[in-house]
Amino acid sequence: MKYQKWIKNYEENFERLVTEIGDLRYDSLEIFLSLLSKKIKEDSVKDAELAM
Repeated sequence: MKYQKWIKNYEENFERLVTEIGDLRYDSLEIFLSLLSKKIKEDSVKDAELAM
C-alpha cells in the first residue's frame, strides 16, 4: 500500500487537523479513534504479509 504524506485539505497543517479532531464530542471521538485503530491494525497486518 502506498501511504500518503499529507491529508487532503490539511497539507502540512496537522495542527489544524488535531484541533478539529480534538474538538469532537467525546462520543464521536471515541468512534473515530476506534475506527482509526482498527484501520492501523489492518494495515500493519497487510504490510507484514507483503514483507514476507
